[in-house]
Amino acid sequence: TTEIYTLSLHDALPISSKITLEAICGLFVAVGLYSVLFPQGLLGWAKAAHPEIDPTDERLWWVPRCIGICFIVFSVLIVVMFAGKS
Repeated sequence: TTEIYTLSLHDALPISSKITLEAICGLFVAVGLYSVLFPQGLLGWAKAAHPEIDPTDERLWWVPRCIGICFIVFSVLIVVMFAGKS
């Protein structure tokens, strides 16, 4: 007989089932900082969906920087609002 084995992602990777709010917000802060410090990198990702975007055009750099600042502010607000409520 032929047996078929399937593995879920949970079986393949030892991922903790307890992900904290601080860890998620830390990830958002990291993405936000990347967007603020390296706007051309985020625009390079956007270029895959929109080939007309030029990541080296400094006139567009305000867009990923604003997104990054929003990510950072949102993360800090969430951590402050829910600190100690777990």
